[in-house]
Amino acid sequence: AIFAGRVFDGDVEDYSSAPMAGVLVTVGDKTTETDADGCFRLVFPLAEQTETKPISLAREGFQTLAREDESPSAELVFLMNR
Repeated sequence: AIFAGRVFDGDVEDYSSAPMAGVLVTVGDKTTETDADGCFRLVFPLAEQTETKPISLAREGFQTLAREDESPSAELVFLMNR
């Protein structure tokens, strides 16, 4: 199947490589939470495509991660630190 859109798809782990569930992931104006395996996926339709989008990841007890210019990918990996 041909997919029409940009996908931000990845995993969030702590520094011991353990998956982190319940991380609030915001890309542009869309938000989701990581699942039990630390995975997230956000899809932007063609009309909302840009080369990069700001991304932030937040969970209580951990430092918030933020990048202004994350590129869409199916292999994003983020490590969160306390």
